[in-house]
Amino acid sequence: MSAFALWCYAFNQYGPESSLRSTISSASSQPGSKTTPPKSITNTSSTTDFKPIDPSLASEDGAKYLRRIQSELEKKTGNSFSALDMADSEEGDLIMNKFAKVLPKIDNLNRLVGLLSYLSSIFAKCSWEPGRQYAKLLKHCAFKSMGDPDVFCTEMLDAI
Repeated sequence: MSAFALWCYAFNQYGPESSLRSTISSASSQPGSKTTPPKSITNTSSTTDFKPIDPSLASEDGAKYLRRIQSELEKKTGNSFSALDMADSEEGDLIMNKFAKVLPKIDNLNRLVGLLSYLSSIFAKCSWEPGRQYAKLLKHCAFKSMGDPDVFCTEMLDAI
């Protein structure tokens, strides 16, 4: 759930990471257009044929993104993430509040396509139905971060 919270914040504050899907979506929706999106960035209708997003479409891979954000949060606040392990509830809240206050100062916070794609591909393999639905929602967020104009995640709750 924290991935969704971060994505919602970053998308709301900074917009999409790229406009790749908006260009493809608008071109393919034009009457007479012969442009079709590559399979690596098209929606699939079920989790059995779930296609992960091509990692080359992301500005930054998920692991690199997490390392960069952690490093920047630690530099800007003077607090380390390992301090959270030792902190009591009150001290942990103070550290988390410091992290939250510096989020607007972190460059390229909206480069989440790599992380969302990675998490989506993991959840797509889940044997638990809510986990597979979570994968679809993460993939939809990744598409939105690539400029997809679709507001609704139409693949949610598809029959499997």
